[in-house]
Amino acid sequence: MVSNLFSGLCVDHAGDGMVMVSHRGNNRYLVARSAYHRAKGKEYVAFRYQAIETAILGILPRLTIGARQTQSSSILDVLADQLATVDGKTAKLTAREDTMDYDLYLSETNRLATQRKAILAKIEQAKREQSNKPSDTASETITAGATLGDGYR
Repeated sequence: MVSNLFSGLCVDHAGDGMVMVSHRGNNRYLVARSAYHRAKGKEYVAFRYQAIETAILGILPRLTIGARQTQSSSILDVLADQLATVDGKTAKLTAREDTMDYDLYLSETNRLATQRKAILAKIEQAKREQSNKPSDTASETITAGATLGDGYR
């Protein structure tokens, strides 16, 4: 069980990661890691974990594939890699066609063809969704931040 879903997602203004702390029973808060460890010059500000969790989980369903993409790899890159893998397996299988049992060969080629078709459908869907204008997640994030306020000092 993960107790803090947002440890890598929530950071303070200086980019410091957040840790979850508990106060008085079940009250959970997110606090900048360095402030929690009493680093010099860091002010201890605690944000209610439940408020952050509600805000972030409220935004996630409204994101489009375009908004969910990371800088390192997009969904299209991942699907292209999957397609290349299936095509590579198909080429290897075709090269061994004469040495394989016919029923096994037919079964594997059909399985790979089905996988390829599913990947191509996902690529087309991702392209359609990417061509649509992504939702304005920046304003939603600002709204969520304004709802949370300045936290507890």
